Amino acid sequence: MNAIAQFLLAFLVIIAFIGMNGALMFFKIESENTSTVQLITTFGGQLSTMAALIVGYYFGSSTASKGKDETIAALSGTGPGGPAAAGAGIPRNGGGVPPKPGDPGTVAVEGQVTGTLKEK
Repeated sequence: MNAIAQFLLAFLVIIAFIGMNGALMFFKIESENTSTVQLITTFGGQLSTMAALIVGYYFGSSTASKGKDETIAALSGTGPGGPAAAGAGIPRNGGGVPPKPGDPGTVAVEGQVTGTLKEK
């Protein structure tokens, strides 16, 4: 779903929530008809939940998470504007060559190199 459709759907839900709450403030619900009251309260609860989720999405952790993901992608070179996008690779071990078992300063576990030790 594209961003415009998401925004319009969220806008309609928020408008419906505000409209329903406004209508409930000005119109009296007849208590004799329990099925109508149950229907209105159920619909109101669903609109309230959807409105809370929409506000949380647009102003809460989803927005912060998206910003974090974009920052990580830019710093790692996988996102637009990152070093890999510009053709500059990120060198590893100073020369871009991974260590081999037996190289000075390497740690081997069951024949596999797991890391490099640096001298102080």
